Amino acid sequence: MKKIFIVFLGWVLAVGAVAANAGTRIEITGPDLGVRMVENQELLTDNPNLMAWTQTNQGERFYLCKTLEDSICTNAANIRATSFLPPCSASIVQNCVKSLYAVDETGKRFEGIFNRYVADGSANEFPANEKVNLPLGRGQGGIWNIPGLKNGAGNEDYYVGARFDLWAKFGGGRIYENFYPSRMITGISPVSTKLGDFGINYSVDSTNPASDGSLNGGVGSGNNSKDGSWKNCVVTEVGKCYMAADFPQGYRFGLTLKLGSTIKGWFHGRIYQPIISVKTESTGGAEEITVEALPVIVPTIEERVPASEITPELKTFLQNHEVSNGFGYVMPEASEPLSFEHTKLWIPILKDKATKSLTYWSVRTLGNINDPVIANCTKSDGALSGIVTTNSLVYNAGPPEFDKTTQNLNYKVLSTHFAADGSIAKGTYDLILSSTVARCIYKFTSAPISASLTILSEDGSPQVATQTINEKNGWLTLSAAGFTYSSPTIAVKLTQDKAAAATPTPSSKTPSWAQSKKTITCVKGKVKKQVSGFNPKCPIGYKKAA
Repeated sequence: MKKIFIVFLGWVLAVGAVAANAGTRIEITGPDLGVRMVENQELLTDNPNLMAWTQTNQGERFYLCKTLEDSICTNAANIRATSFLPPCSASIVQNCVKSLYAVDETGKRFEGIFNRYVADGSANEFPANEKVNLPLGRGQGGIWNIPGLKNGAGNEDYYVGARFDLWAKFGGGRIYENFYPSRMITGISPVSTKLGDFGINYSVDSTNPASDGSLNGGVGSGNNSKDGSWKNCVVTEVGKCYMAADFPQGYRFGLTLKLGSTIKGWFHGRIYQPIISVKTESTGGAEEITVEALPVIVPTIEERVPASEITPELKTFLQNHEVSNGFGYVMPEASEPLSFEHTKLWIPILKDKATKSLTYWSVRTLGNINDPVIANCTKSDGALSGIVTTNSLVYNAGPPEFDKTTQNLNYKVLSTHFAADGSIAKGTYDLILSSTVARCIYKFTSAPISASLTILSEDGSPQVATQTINEKNGWLTLSAAGFTYSSPTIAVKLTQDKAAAATPTPSSKTPSWAQSKKTITCVKGKVKKQVSGFNPKCPIGYKKAA
C-alpha cells in the first residue's frame, strides 16, 4: 500500500497541530495554493500510542513504547498517552464512554448500543492501568447503533470518538504523578461505510528522520490508505472509510463519559444549546460528565487558488509566519489566535463563501486561558467552569475576554458571510458560565444576576438576534442565534442589584434552557420587529410595544 505520511516538526507542535506539517513557512512556488479548514481531524489522523519524552545531550527526544514497563518508558522523564476511550463494561468502569443517546422534541430518548471498535489492532495499542489513571489504548473510537433513529444515509450507524491526550511524570523508573488529561476531543457523527483501499494510522517517533533535518525527528503519524480520499473520511480502517452522513432533524444528541479524574477549566466546540451535567464521586476524584446538545451547521473551506490571485498581504503573512499545513493545503486552525489574521486574508479571495456547510457535534477542552481575570476565577472554581460554542469558521476557543472599562465579556468570531449554497450564513453562540466564576469575575454577591447580550457588527452597529438568557441551578446560560458574519463581537454584560437579598448558591450542576419561549413586539418609529426567546429583549433603538 502507498503510505501517506503526516509529520510534525516537534513535540509541542505534535500536540497542538492537526493533520499537518505544523510550524512551517509556505513558499508559493507552484501554480496554485490550497487552503483547507475542516473539523475533527484529530479523530481521523492519530491512533492510540504511548510516547516517552526524554532529554539528551543533543536535545529532547520522543520514543514509542508498548507498555509502561518497557525500558523506553521507565527511563523517560514524562510519558504521553493518546487514547480513544472504550465503551464502559463490567471490566472497564472508568475512562470510558458510558452512553450515547438522542432525544426528540417530545422528550423521547433513544439509547445507543456499542457495536464495534474502529481501526482495532493497530501496532501501538496498550493495556489500561487504573492505578495510574491510564485508559485503554485500543482503536480510534467505535461504531454505535441507535435503534429506531435513521441518519441521512438511511442506516442507524453513528461514530463516537472520545480522544484523550494524557501525561504522566516518571522518576526513578516509576510513575510519581498519575496520568492527567491535557486535552479531550469528542465527536459524534452519523456515518455510512465506503469500501476501498483504505488503511489505518501508524505512529512514528524520533527514529524517523524529519523532513527539515530536525534532530528531534519526524514525530507524528501516517496512514496506510492508498485511496487519497481518506482525508475526507470521519475515520478509516483496513478496507473501510466511514463517511459523514446528515444528522436526523429535530434530535438532540448526548454523550456521557466516566473519567478517572476530574476535568477542570473550559469546554468549547461545535454544538448548539448545550446542557451540561457533572457528577463527582465523593472519594477518588472520579467524574461523570454528560453533554447534550443539538448538532450545528459549520462552514468548511477546501479550495485551491491560482498563485496569481494570492494577494501581497497573504504572501507577506505566509512568508513571516509558520502555519499548519497538510494534505497539500495550508490549514488555519479554527480556534487558534493567529487564525483570525490568517483566515481574514483568505476570505476575500474565496469570495466570502464557504466551500461546504457540514453538520457537526463536537466538544473539546481548552488548553490555555489568556485573560488573567478569568484564569484566576476559573482556578478558584476548581471544577468545570463553562462551555463556549459557536458555528463560526474561526472563533476564540477560550472563555470571553473581560473588558474592565465596559465591564463586558467580549467574544470574537470570524466566518464567511455566505454559506456554501449562496445563502447568508446565520451565526449561533452559546455561553454556559458557572455562577461561581461569574460572581468571581464581577465580585458579585450570591444575589441573582441579570445579563444582556449584544451582537456588534465589525463597524460597531448592533444586530438583531434571538436570545436566551437565564441563571438556574448554578449556571448562567446565554444563547444567541440568527446573526450574520463576517467578524462580529458578541458582548455580554452582567449586572446585579446591590440591594437585592442574598440567595443561597444552588448546588446542582445541571443547567436547563428548556423554558417557555416568549415573543415580544419591538417598535422603532413605524418599523416593528418580533423578537422571540426565553428572555427576549428589544435591540438597541427599539422599544417594547405596549
